[in-house]
Amino acid sequence: MNLIFILQHLEIKRQNFHDELGIIIFKPQFVDVEIEQFRKYCELNKITILKEKTDTLSKEAIIALYKNIFSYSNNDLEFGVNWKAETINYLNSGPSVCILVTGSGVNRKLSNYKYELRSRYGKITNPKTTLSDEDFKNKVIKNMVHVIDDEELQNGLWILFC
Repeated sequence: MNLIFILQHLEIKRQNFHDELGIIIFKPQFVDVEIEQFRKYCELNKITILKEKTDTLSKEAIIALYKNIFSYSNNDLEFGVNWKAETINYLNSGPSVCILVTGSGVNRKLSNYKYELRSRYGKITNPKTTLSDEDFKNKVIKNMVHVIDDEELQNGLWILFC
């Protein structure tokens, strides 16, 4: 499945083919909290929203989207004990908002937005710490957004929007 086919299937016409495409996913707990702030961020940073979809992600979609992260052991020190099931349960607990955007340097801008949120809300800082279940839920699993990397874009487009 190539990118041009997927964009045609989604009936998306890009104005400038030099602009990057990016996807940001607002996870269930933070949809209502941050979505309007993100729209303002887009306006200020010349990011165009091409498509938006609200949906509860299936277990299969979550595993496919997070395949790189899910390659870690289920007892990984950074993520805690039984983190895969916790991640799936959280991401599947309610609707997420998936937004396809375009613009010059959009992936860098999306990453900057993600890191801005992490600095505001906090994120685990010591990867060698073994977390209790409660700490895991509070510090790791409650990340607000996921930014799809360049190499995951086609897969993310197909899973999330088709």
